Amino acid sequence: HKLTSGQAAGVAAGVGLVAAGAQLAAFHRPQKTNPL
Repeated sequence: HKLTSGQAAGVAAGVGLVAAGAQLAAFHRPQKTNPL
């Protein structure tokens, strides 16, 4: 069966958010603070 345009947009947005979250989780490095 075919998705409506709204459903396809929702699926694309969901996949994009999951991929962005996975990339942030994999590559995020906390910034080191420089104590004075």
